[in-house]
Amino acid sequence: MYHLAQADPEGFVFLDTETTGLAGGTGTFAFLIGLDASMAMISKLSQYFMRDPAEESALLAAVAEFIHPCQALVTFNGKSFDVPLLNTRYTLQAISSPFANLSHVDLLPLARRLWRDRLPSRALGYLETSILGAKRTKKRCRAG
Repeated sequence: MYHLAQADPEGFVFLDTETTGLAGGTGTFAFLIGLDASMAMISKLSQYFMRDPAEESALLAAVAEFIHPCQALVTFNGKSFDVPLLNTRYTLQAISSPFANLSHVDLLPLARRLWRDRLPSRALGYLETSILGAKRTKKRCRAG
């Protein structure tokens, strides 16, 4: 396993998932997995979307291939939710998890400590707006 201090910043991969539920367990799927990594000074952003549970094995294999050259994982609540959920999915599909040898930085505990006394919420959307000044946009689909 890489130690975070030894990891090259170009070896970091950022991960987020969208899932079918928040409870976890074998009935919860990660149907969308977003990954971003900087490699050779180029940012590589990929989103893997599972249209049907039959595609899960292919989705997990593609994620493992993306993560393979990376040294460290960065998430927001990933230690408690995303990675345990994905590890369960890898186990159920009999695929080796790509997370075992990665250092992992979960930004949620850091955010809680840093802004505990300064902000009323440490939710990701609130931090984006309050700290970064970034506002999420709502896209609307029109029929016809």
